[in-house]
Amino acid sequence: MVELSLIRDLAIAQHIVDRRMTNIITQLWEQELLPIKDAIYFSTGESCSCKIATYPSPSIKIGEKFSLEDFHVAHKNDVCHIDIFKEIPLTNGGYCCVGEGSYGSEGFIAYLDKEKKLIWVIYSESSNPFIEVTQVNDKTISARSTTDIKITIDLENPQTLKFI
Repeated sequence: MVELSLIRDLAIAQHIVDRRMTNIITQLWEQELLPIKDAIYFSTGESCSCKIATYPSPSIKIGEKFSLEDFHVAHKNDVCHIDIFKEIPLTNGGYCCVGEGSYGSEGFIAYLDKEKKLIWVIYSESSNPFIEVTQVNDKTISARSTTDIKITIDLENPQTLKFI
């Protein structure tokens, strides 16, 4: 009886440790949710602001790193459901997908590993949905939104994204 109780307690403790080891962006992604904050989110737990603007003139502004954990604690309800419009396999064995958030003006671009686990995701509140993604070369993808925004992204360094 004591052994069963100990085994159960260890299983519960391991679940708690596993949950803490999985960062917030990974947890949200697995629930088909993203934070409503313009940024690039990495599965490592790092985040940096990234504003993709189309009006009055197109611009991409990469900002400071921030704590998604702190943001999420203060704005727990600031999440949106996402819909994936297109997913493509990449030559490195990973995947890239694009889609929209639940409010219509949002778009996202995500890079996934071979098991389709999140590596990074770019979320934009005002880009409009991203509907097309293609692989340019082994390290680069391009994505297009419904407003015809075209962006190229280095898979290994998404902070260098730029308009085509």
